[in-house]
Amino acid sequence: MTADHIAYQRATSVSLFGLGLQILFALLMLLYGIFGQDTGALSASYAMLLGCLVWLGLVLVFHQHRLERIEAMEAEGYRTSAAAQSRVFEDEDESGENVQARKLAWMHKWFLPSLSIVIAAGLIGIGLGLFFGHRGLIRSAEFTPPPASGWGLAVGVVIAVLGFVYARYVAGMAKQPVWSLLHAGAAQAVGASLLGAIVFVSHFVAQALDNQFLLRLLPSVVDLYMVALGVEILLNFVLTLYRPRKPGEYLRPAFDSRVLAFLSAPDRLAESISEAVNYQFGFNVSSTWFYRLVSRSLLLLVVLGTLIGWGLTSLVVVQPDEQALLLRGGKYVRTIDGGGLVFKRPWPLDQVVRFPAERVTRLTIGGERRALDDTRRPILWTTEAPSGERYLVVRASVQPDDRSLALMTMEIPIHYRVTDLRQYLEFAQDGSGEDRDAIRRDLLTAISEREILRHMSGYSVSQILGPERGDIARSLGDRLQREFDRSNAGVKLVFTGLQGVRPPAAEEVASAFERVFGSERSAEARILRAEASAIRELARVVGESELARQIVAELDRLDRAKADGADATEQLAIEQRVRDLVLEARGEAAKQISGAQSQRWVRHMGERSRAELLQGQMAGFRASPSTYMMDIYIRSLVDAMAGLRVWIIEPELGNVVLDQMELDPEITGFSPSDLRRDEENPN
Repeated sequence: MTADHIAYQRATSVSLFGLGLQILFALLMLLYGIFGQDTGALSASYAMLLGCLVWLGLVLVFHQHRLERIEAMEAEGYRTSAAAQSRVFEDEDESGENVQARKLAWMHKWFLPSLSIVIAAGLIGIGLGLFFGHRGLIRSAEFTPPPASGWGLAVGVVIAVLGFVYARYVAGMAKQPVWSLLHAGAAQAVGASLLGAIVFVSHFVAQALDNQFLLRLLPSVVDLYMVALGVEILLNFVLTLYRPRKPGEYLRPAFDSRVLAFLSAPDRLAESISEAVNYQFGFNVSSTWFYRLVSRSLLLLVVLGTLIGWGLTSLVVVQPDEQALLLRGGKYVRTIDGGGLVFKRPWPLDQVVRFPAERVTRLTIGGERRALDDTRRPILWTTEAPSGERYLVVRASVQPDDRSLALMTMEIPIHYRVTDLRQYLEFAQDGSGEDRDAIRRDLLTAISEREILRHMSGYSVSQILGPERGDIARSLGDRLQREFDRSNAGVKLVFTGLQGVRPPAAEEVASAFERVFGSERSAEARILRAEASAIRELARVVGESELARQIVAELDRLDRAKADGADATEQLAIEQRVRDLVLEARGEAAKQISGAQSQRWVRHMGERSRAELLQGQMAGFRASPSTYMMDIYIRSLVDAMAGLRVWIIEPELGNVVLDQMELDPEITGFSPSDLRRDEENPN
């Protein structure tokens, strides 16, 4: 095509139309972003507004090209005219010629590079500023989806379709060398189309799949798109400075994005791929019949593959350990029992929601879960309390009339699994982001905390810290299950524990608790020692502790009988019962009783024998007093002289002195010297 003013006039008109279309796209996206409260749409509108500078630069450059061509045509006509042959004009200054050409050269040398720098700086600056403000939306729990999502779908699809159609039209014109600058305009048109398509897809996924993740991600993606586009423009600017050029040749401006140009002219991408394939294989593969057949049928193959992929969305595999619900348009259709292959309508008509039925979820009430290193250490009352610890109000005593209260901290793990998926999904809405069960867990936690406060307020400190803790945990689990069933939560409790129970972790409070329980333990130890001593004493005295209790009971009964004035027969019967029990036990008391009884009989029989002897002596005395007296005298002498040496002498000898000496001690065994030694040493 001839590079005349008519061609540049057409390029100027196309650029003006592109500028108007770009402004329209930007205003549509901006108004929707403001009134629809869509942050991603606002970011996309800023990127489109910066694209208007590209179209404005093209309008000015093409208009200057048109003026330069008109000036060149007029100069050429003047040189061929008769007036140019006159000598009157030979010495005239020619500095006023080629004014428009010099302006055009200035625009290519200074205006377009400066405009590229301004556009790149705007894209990078705005993109980074918005990105640092939007990156928190990806995982923020306070993200609110745009209320006018339908307008987002409409605006996005209009911009995507119109922008892509006009980009293809401009890219076709840019194939002509005279209109090569239109590549930059086609890139901006396809960029607006791409932004519209991203907005449309994000809202479509949010509406069809009820998933807000792409809407959260949309602002950050658009911001990074602006930064990447600005960086590409800067790289193009640097490379242009070192690129060789011919005299009079105008290079592509730096704001002409090569990446977006490929999207606006995908046929060029296909040609590049064909050339790469030919180069790799070493021959002209793109000219073979198979390659041409595939090239001609590529669109049909893509459509066919898309249809097959869409049809495969009718098949869903449910694992054996999963529950699934079939939803149609977001409404419940049926529950899918058991695993296997499930047939449904293609997406987005039907949707299958799967959930691991055997998965056990844990809630921890009363404090945050400790790290693995902390769980290996014992929980002492005097240790520092973990973060997130909360207190429960309990009774201070088990006494009914004691209305004093106490604070306790404890960790209550609650394990549950989903048994009714429909009830569980209808229990609360899905959470934002990837954690869809966040709101349901929070609601279950709130219900659990309320019931735990009510349940634990009926127990005392000693009951919670004592052996009743297991029964309290089981009754708490039953109460939570009833409340979950009443709320139609669709879950079943697997385990409810009660651990880490202790008073507030302040050192003085913990020490006071320890002193109280230490005193109780000391009192219990003293009681146990007293009971042990009593058992030993009873076992020693009675023999068996059980018989001792029976004996004490009988003695109490005897005291009551005496106090009540019961007859002697009843009292004797009770005494006999006590005696029999004591003797049956065979203890110290039984031994003393048996010994007393035997001593009684010995003494009784001895006294009786003495009485019988006295009666016999009295009878002998009455019969013969002299004989009885002589008998007594002789018996007394016999008893007195028992063990003494007796010497018999004649009465006529009178007094006889005996020195008690024997001539032969070896025969008698008596030595007089021994007798004298004994008399001298009486000790």
